[in-house]
Amino acid sequence: MNKFELKDITCGYKKTKVLTDVSFEMGAGESLVLLGPNGVGKTTLFKTMLGFLKPLGGTVEFDGEAIADWGPRKLAQKIGYVPQSHTPPFAYPVIDVVTMGRLSRIGMTASPSAHDEQVAYECLERLGVAHLADKLYTEVSGGERQMTLIARALAQEPELLVMDEPTAALDYGNQVRVLNQVSRLVDEQRTQTAQAAPKAEELLALTEENQPQRKASGKANHGIILPGNEDMDIPVRFGKCCSPVPGDDIVGFITRGR
Repeated sequence: MNKFELKDITCGYKKTKVLTDVSFEMGAGESLVLLGPNGVGKTTLFKTMLGFLKPLGGTVEFDGEAIADWGPRKLAQKIGYVPQSHTPPFAYPVIDVVTMGRLSRIGMTASPSAHDEQVAYECLERLGVAHLADKLYTEVSGGERQMTLIARALAQEPELLVMDEPTAALDYGNQVRVLNQVSRLVDEQRTQTAQAAPKAEELLALTEENQPQRKASGKANHGIILPGNEDMDIPVRFGKCCSPVPGDDIVGFITRGR
């Protein structure tokens, strides 16, 4: 079934609400793109979706199960995550960093198998960065580090891939590679994807080949124009930002692959 759903979510930190009344659902082969200015709460919402933050209200469910009841292993098997940035703690080779994405698929005391290593290498190949495999993660550029994190998330083989502004640190060529790979995951493997974007370009790139299905309630702020969607049905609703940009909306579009 692969149904991911947020029900009346209020999220934030301790007693500080950041977003309220967020509800939507996604199915296999669908992509969610969140648009909103910096500070409106996109990352906070994603951390709540991932189980990193406990909701202040509402529930996050996958196939009818509350993810709050899952352990870390099951969560990693179901949901992959690409953060905005990452500070490397150790000088691991890039291929080892990507292979770490396989940890939820192997036993607690087992070592990665030849299959796990092959999956990791293939993820680097799919992104066009296999030449980084033997380089140290601490010595590659910021853009190359981001591509490594995306490859690591792909190696998890998740049912839902969450990416927080994944192309922000990438040059144009790598932006295209990443967005094309996201489209292939949705079209061919029916993976659900969710990503945040400060600009409309990522949404337009994803919806160029995929058909927009539904839109969040509210208007796009800060000059974002989304042509051709004025007459769409709007069954999905997103909440208002409470802090630190009171009154701004997060706008979300869900598209369906071919």
